Amino acid sequence: MSHQPRPRIHLHDEGDFIAAVPYMLGYRPENSLVVTTHTKKPQQNIALCLRSDIPPEHLYQSLAEQLKIPITGSDAASATILVICNDSAKHAPPHRALVNALTETFNANSVTVHDALWAPDITAGARWSCYSNPERSGQIPDPKASAIAIASTMSGSITYDSKADMRASLEPCDANLLSHRSKRISAALRHSPNETSSLKLVDDTLTQASDETLNLDDNRIVDLAVALTHVHVRDHCLKPEVTRRDARIEQLWVDLTRALPAPYRAESAFLLAVTAYLRGDGALAGIALDVARQANPAHRATRIMRHAMDMGLRPDAVAEALAIAFPQQKP
Repeated sequence: MSHQPRPRIHLHDEGDFIAAVPYMLGYRPENSLVVTTHTKKPQQNIALCLRSDIPPEHLYQSLAEQLKIPITGSDAASATILVICNDSAKHAPPHRALVNALTETFNANSVTVHDALWAPDITAGARWSCYSNPERSGQIPDPKASAIAIASTMSGSITYDSKADMRASLEPCDANLLSHRSKRISAALRHSPNETSSLKLVDDTLTQASDETLNLDDNRIVDLAVALTHVHVRDHCLKPEVTRRDARIEQLWVDLTRALPAPYRAESAFLLAVTAYLRGDGALAGIALDVARQANPAHRATRIMRHAMDMGLRPDAVAEALAIAFPQQKP
């Protein structure tokens, strides 16, 4: 898909930063820990945005050690910690022991905690406060009116109200239809489909998707499921000339993931995860990998991609690795 330079957006204060978090994640988090890392001065760009459920108190240190791996792997100079939850006493920031565990672990690994903030939720008018200085507080501006919201809308990105809503966008269609397709796919696979014809089918489909001439009818859905069972055909879709195309290719993987039964939907969900991650959408990539793993627990490429994300491998590093593995074809 296309990798256009992103507009540079300045976050002026803590309220602006908190309002921007749903657009960095792709959904509005609740009862969550969010950690962002920042590059060195003078730019101090946000390099990484991670979200986790808030664990029980006895697992605070374990979570800090787990997050240490991607945080240090992102070459971060500093980090901002944000706790989002409503369980506060007299509006005092909760889970202070979690913040302390994260701060000590990050500092011990040369990542300075720039700020540690709390908000009950990310809505217009909600008050935020600071762990280190109780007198520092303020109101969150309307997230939907922020500069990053406008930029996201103009780029065609979707921000969901919750992680569950994002997951629901990949849920399969009618169960009876999936069962019918599963039988057709199984029957077609018994005839050992030709890899060359499968590759041509996928190439034609990618071109038609980009040209907005694709008719993704039942026959095409079944044929694509069969084609993608060839590892070489699936891997062809990881080549730079495919991953750098426009967002219509990513939408194709979304549509196929919703249209295919298990285990076949694992291939399109994996391809969705890769394209989403290269675009910088780690949340959608993670959910797509969960879908792929659920559809086919033995899917090796999914495990490799998940490991790369858990290690904090940056999207540009993934793109570089794919370019080496699948050199771009010359026109």
